[in-house]
Amino acid sequence: MPLAAQGKVLRLLEDQTFERVGGGETIRTRVRVVAATNHDLERLIADGRFRADLFYRLRGVTVHVPPLRERPDDVPELAHHFLFVFNRELGLSIQGFDPEALACLRQYPWPGNVRELQAVLKEAMLRAAGPLLLPEFLPAAVRGAQPPAPRPADPEGERPDLRAIIDELLERGENDLHARLVAVLERVLFRRVLQETGGHLGRASERLGLNRSTLRYKLRELGLSPDRAAGE
Repeated sequence: MPLAAQGKVLRLLEDQTFERVGGGETIRTRVRVVAATNHDLERLIADGRFRADLFYRLRGVTVHVPPLRERPDDVPELAHHFLFVFNRELGLSIQGFDPEALACLRQYPWPGNVRELQAVLKEAMLRAAGPLLLPEFLPAAVRGAQPPAPRPADPEGERPDLRAIIDELLERGENDLHARLVAVLERVLFRRVLQETGGHLGRASERLGLNRSTLRYKLRELGLSPDRAAGE
């Protein structure tokens, strides 16, 4: 805001009066101003780019909001809020987050703050297939920021810690637990069978006891690619 405009805003705050552009009538108003900035206003004052009197007039009660990277515990709450908002906005019905996807969101530093989180989730939801938002639907930068904490595993490193997953879902108050847990188990099972069969759908469907069309449907629902799963 140019310094001349800052002076006009200061007058409005001080006198609660203003005139329309081109008008001669003084209009009285009663307003309460909530101002926000991501700039260091005290430095701008020192540089002569912001009026000190306007700064002190605005600074009645100051609320400092730390960047998202300094409050990772807020990320799951915000993520679930945006999931609800975008489900309604986009006509989707994604029910929640895979625990690994939520861990990726928590670990990412979010240089673009909450707006970046919104954009990432909207894109991921548009790419999603199935009831859960999985890690592979997230941008590579978010997935690669820091790998999620490893879960207790069997000697081959493939058995998910079901108790930890169930506890996390219960703690968050999630619903439809049966479908979510089945999805987690199916992802582990299908990945392992596809690895063993080299991504061959015919052999994989035989090992799983599913016909090929059902297997294709389930892989698509879980967001799994035969070639990718076989190479993991």
